[in-house]
Amino acid sequence: MQLRVDRIESDNESTLGRLYIDDRFQCWTLEDQYRAGPKVKGETRIPAGVYQLKLRTEGGFHAQYTETYRTKFGPDWHKGMLNVTDVPGFEFILIHVGNSHDDTQGCLLVGQGKTKVDGFHYVSGSRPAYEALYPKVRDALLAGEPVEIAYVDLDPAARPAPAAMEDATLVVLRETGRGPPAAAASVAPAAGSAASPAGSGHSGVVAGTAAAAGAAVVAVGAAEVAGGDGVAGDLMSRIADPDNVLKIVLVGLGVVVVLCAIYFIVRRVSARKAQGA
Repeated sequence: MQLRVDRIESDNESTLGRLYIDDRFQCWTLEDQYRAGPKVKGETRIPAGVYQLKLRTEGGFHAQYTETYRTKFGPDWHKGMLNVTDVPGFEFILIHVGNSHDDTQGCLLVGQGKTKVDGFHYVSGSRPAYEALYPKVRDALLAGEPVEIAYVDLDPAARPAPAAMEDATLVVLRETGRGPPAAAASVAPAAGSAASPAGSGHSGVVAGTAAAAGAAVVAVGAAEVAGGDGVAGDLMSRIADPDNVLKIVLVGLGVVVVLCAIYFIVRRVSARKAQGA
């Protein structure tokens, strides 16, 4: 079984994400904030990476959840906390119930919905989200199936800025699994460069830069809205999400910029051919 947490937005207290099981959307997630510098205990999310999930049958959370779910679902429901293991510089990283950054010290909180309060991220419906997630992972672990969880940094705070505007398209596509790896990626020359016959001089460079910028906006907006899971139902719910309206508008603007740049280049080429004739 493969779990993936796509970290999509962050503030100075928390990180919002989406949790997938075998590439199908499961629920929303909340963690502590990203820190580029040293870890602050209880206020730092774990590094991006792939970790093994195991059942932890010690500690206060285990005792609490055992008692809670024995009463609700019977003695066989809770078999141990979902424990993210072998995280460098962290220990006892669990998946559990909670709503805000105050409820986690590096752990992963789950929720059916998301919201913002005073500019900070929150998740709602945490207990039902946990009760839907837990049996799936528990049963896989009890059956002896390896279970991995990958944390992927897609939020701008954790990503280095691309070296050039045309690189932004490849950066976004690569990080969402749609493009070539960094070592294999190559950027096509902008229109108007020595390798491009589309135009020449200052106007060709301007048009090429505009086309690249528009393509980057389209890729960024589409990747943020689609999320990379390929599930039509989840895509439609994201399009309907008010938080995605601006991203959808940016995609449309990017398309307009690309079309205008192409039109400008075609006119330049036609004019140069007419002069040559």
